[in-house]
Amino acid sequence: MNNEIIDRIKKKLKILRNSWITVWLIIVAVLLSGAATYAAYMGTTHSKRVISLSESDEMLFSSRYLYVSDSEVQRIGFAENSTDPAVTIDVCNYDKKGMGVYGSDIYFRITAKLVNYDGTDITSETKSDKYKLAYLDGDTESTQYTLSPITNTETAINGPELNGEDSGLFKLPANTKTKMKFILHCDPDTLSTPKYAVEITATPVGKYEDIKAISGKLRAISRSSQSLEWSGEFTDNLITGTKPTDFDAYNYVISGAGKGTITLTYDNAILELDKNDLEIFSKLQGYTFTKNDGKTIITFSVDTTVENAVSRYAVHFYQKNGTALDEFSEKYVKTEFTPS
Repeated sequence: MNNEIIDRIKKKLKILRNSWITVWLIIVAVLLSGAATYAAYMGTTHSKRVISLSESDEMLFSSRYLYVSDSEVQRIGFAENSTDPAVTIDVCNYDKKGMGVYGSDIYFRITAKLVNYDGTDITSETKSDKYKLAYLDGDTESTQYTLSPITNTETAINGPELNGEDSGLFKLPANTKTKMKFILHCDPDTLSTPKYAVEITATPVGKYEDIKAISGKLRAISRSSQSLEWSGEFTDNLITGTKPTDFDAYNYVISGAGKGTITLTYDNAILELDKNDLEIFSKLQGYTFTKNDGKTIITFSVDTTVENAVSRYAVHFYQKNGTALDEFSEKYVKTEFTPS
């Protein structure tokens, strides 16, 4: 091989080497840019808490009456002459608004205690022994547990599990859509003149990082009581020291008792209702949806006098264009109830 051919080969190899250096420099630059973008993204998305009370997305440890963070008392209406006002409470391993089912066994315990009718803790011993809670095995009611009349004393309901450390707990099996039921018997003497409510809590037992304890406060009242009403409120401000600018989205709860029409009005220039919540409303009796002068107005019918009636709607609002609320108030979201 002559010297001219060798020189040509050396020049081409040099060009190829230089090209690979360029390619590698481009690859490294892209990777560094991606890392910087990822870091910026992570920094942005975690600068605020999105929907503070974790009652968003899929709730795979759920209930009709029990929620992750709740403070208001849910009023359950009964006939005024009812001798045994009782409400069935479920605990599930699936999302009630979606298709998800929890992928592992959920072991949990159920506890209950008497509180004042407004949901505050009792400060003196009660005189009532008529509030009782029991597990429903199919349609069969197990042992009734009378709630303790002693101040702030929880009563634990014994579950059917018998094995070792899980003894006395309740179990929802993995990947199988399951609902366990409990029945709360209330004091018929307090229907017209409410004195007490019951706080019920379902607590997962074990190392669960993605599900939390759920609880609710229930009060039995007469359907003819003047206290039948519906109202709505932001629940993010229940966390001490928080303000609207701490969140990218907001929890709002509509709850009450009685028959009539709910009118939900919100500022659509700043807020957007979660599409899943809108779909739920759209399937209710009396549903209407209108927009007028920067407001979205949704109406739907409610009636807690019928069996298995819903007495609470938890909805979520998202910010539009990154604009936070300046206060939690009715000027942004308002609920009105018209009885019928």
